[in-house]
Amino acid sequence: MKIKWLALPLIAVIVAVASLYAFAHTLPNLVLPLRSVNAFASSDGGSVTIEIEDAAGNQFYFGIEGSLDTPREVFPSFYARPIFGIPLIIKPKVGSLEERELADFAKNLATSNLTTKALSKVTANELGGLSKEEFKYAVIYSIYTTLSERHASN
Repeated sequence: MKIKWLALPLIAVIVAVASLYAFAHTLPNLVLPLRSVNAFASSDGGSVTIEIEDAAGNQFYFGIEGSLDTPREVFPSFYARPIFGIPLIIKPKVGSLEERELADFAKNLATSNLTTKALSKVTANELGGLSKEEFKYAVIYSIYTTLSERHASN
């Protein structure tokens, strides 16, 4: 008899965990215009982090986690979406479909916010003369390049 009244809370917990998982593993649809885009590079061996806040106040973080002990080709990518102020960090497997989706997300974000002239400079790896704003999107494009190179070799 006690099992019946436990079933509903158990189902609610399972649904909540599944919803949380789905939320964390879904790349956001950003509400434009973006309020802020920040790019950070760490001196830990190659980490690059992008912090985005869209017009609705939604935050999203993504990047590549570098390490002095790991070859650059296998630096893990990551992304995070906060819920209730707690970031839910996802680290896709190197070469996975989820990582490819992150690469496409980075490419679309960079190419839609760079002028044709700036994009051609970035793709040629000529970063001199870029504005501070363009440089942020150049960093995003470099994340795309790093991730897409992995998939070209797979």
